[in-house]
Amino acid sequence: IGGGSTEVAMEEPAGLRVMSLDIGARSLTEDYLLSEPATVTEVEAARNAVKQLLGEASELLEAADVYLAAGGTACSAALLAGDRWELSLGELRELRVDLSAMSLSDRRAALSFDPPRAEIICGGLLILEELVARAPELIVHISIGGLREGILMAETGAGRVTAPRS
Repeated sequence: IGGGSTEVAMEEPAGLRVMSLDIGARSLTEDYLLSEPATVTEVEAARNAVKQLLGEASELLEAADVYLAAGGTACSAALLAGDRWELSLGELRELRVDLSAMSLSDRRAALSFDPPRAEIICGGLLILEELVARAPELIVHISIGGLREGILMAETGAGRVTAPRS
């Protein structure tokens, strides 16, 4: 989940299938979540927009056995959930609702590891929530790595990438 788009990818026997959806944490926030805190009407309009765009990737999303999320929104969710890197739909929803009820300054304090993300975290979590609502077990695994780490894993056959010990 980026600021202006969300990338969905799946490894298949024929190779990697990738789709870029025209919705991200910042664009969703700026287009729909205008009040502080966002109103119920704004959240529902944002949710409907996300559902509509995720519909474009439904074939890809429905074929996946495991959902893995990377990037700032997902990693922030993991850290806010007590450094837990597997979250259920219910846990994501609760986290989004709790953060949405906070003032921007309180969200910045909660996100002390990345205060600027406080402005868009609720939009990003809404996208993640709607993605996980389509996951087979309603669970997402969160990776601290990103695209580069994924390429490294694919090229080397590594099961995971770890940071060097100092």
